[in-house]
Amino acid sequence: MDKKKLIGIVALVVLILAGVISCTVFGKEAPEVVEPVTPTTEPASTQEPTEEPTAAPTEPSWVPGVVNATYGGAVAKVYNLGDTVTVKGEFDGFFIVAGEETDVLIETRYLRHAGEEKFEERVGYSYSGTEVFETAYLEWKGEPVATLSLNTKVDVIEGKEHWLHIKWDGGEGFVDADGISPNFIVYNNGGGGGSSSAPQDGTDIDLGGLNSIGVSGGVKLLANYYGPQFTNMEPVEGTILTDECEAYVYLYNRGDEAKVTVVGEDECEVYIDGIFATVPRWLLCMEGDEEYESWTGYAKSNVHVYSKHQLRQIYEVRTMNLNEEVTVIAELPHCYVVEIDGVIGYMH
Repeated sequence: MDKKKLIGIVALVVLILAGVISCTVFGKEAPEVVEPVTPTTEPASTQEPTEEPTAAPTEPSWVPGVVNATYGGAVAKVYNLGDTVTVKGEFDGFFIVAGEETDVLIETRYLRHAGEEKFEERVGYSYSGTEVFETAYLEWKGEPVATLSLNTKVDVIEGKEHWLHIKWDGGEGFVDADGISPNFIVYNNGGGGGSSSAPQDGTDIDLGGLNSIGVSGGVKLLANYYGPQFTNMEPVEGTILTDECEAYVYLYNRGDEAKVTVVGEDECEVYIDGIFATVPRWLLCMEGDEEYESWTGYAKSNVHVYSKHQLRQIYEVRTMNLNEEVTVIAELPHCYVVEIDGVIGYMH
C-alpha cells in the first residue's frame, strides 16, 4: 500500500476515536449534588387548635303576645309524681332546680326537698261535696274525677300548702285541704230538734305538720311556707309531689311581651334567649283576640286579693270588705284580674 495512503487512514482513525472519546467525556451531565438534611432539635408544637366561637342562635320569626298575668310561667319541662330533681336555691315561692339547658323554677308547693320534714300520714274525713282532682293543681288542670260524700274516710298520704293527696276505698287523688277534717264530722242538732250548720270536728288538730288553722270548722294548710332562703344552699335532692308538675324557664309579668313562634288552640310556643318553651293560650292576648269588656263587681266579706295569679297566701296584698267595689278587667280560667284603686290584683 502506498505509504501516504496508510498515513491518511491512520490519521482518520485517530480523529474518529478522538471524537468518540470527546462525546463520552464532555457530553455526560454532571451528577446532582444532594444537600444533607440537618435534623431539627425543636419539639413539636403542643398548642391546642383554636376553636371557632359558637355562633349566637338565630332568632326565629315570631309574633308578639301580651301576657295577661304576673308570674305567667314559660314551661321548659313537665315532671311527674315521684321524679327526683336537684334543688339549688329558692326564689319568691319557687325552688331553683337544675335543668338540662338552664336552671328552672318549680313552685315550692309541688316539690319537697331533702331538707324538709317528711309529711306524716293521717286519717281524715271528707266534707260533703269535696271534689277530687288528678293533680295537686286541683281545678287549674281539669274537672274533678270524683266527689266525696260526708264522712268518707280517707288516708292522707301527702300535703303541702293547701292541697292534700288522699286515698280512699274507691280511688286516689288530690283535694283542697279545706275539704278534709281530721275527725269524724258531727253536726249539732241545735237543742231544738233542728241542725246547726257548724260541724264539730276538733279543728285544733294539726293535719300534716304544717301551719294550720281552723276555717269553717275544718283544717286548712296555709300557703305560708317560706322556708330558709336557699339561694346559696348546697344542692339537695328533691321529689316531685304531683303529676304534670311544670318547670318554668322564665316568669312573665302582666303586660310583658312574649315572642310567640307557634300559636295553638290550647298552648303557644315562645322563644326566650335560645330556648323554646310553652305557655297556655289563655295567658296571652294576641292580635285579633276579642277584647275583654270590663265590669264592676262587689266583693264578698273577707275575700283575699293577691299580687300574682297563683293566688298564694305569700302573695296576698289585702282582704276585701263586704260590698267593696272592684273592677274586673280580665278573666282567667281560675281567677279574675281586678283593678282596685288603680292597683292590679287577682282574686277568686
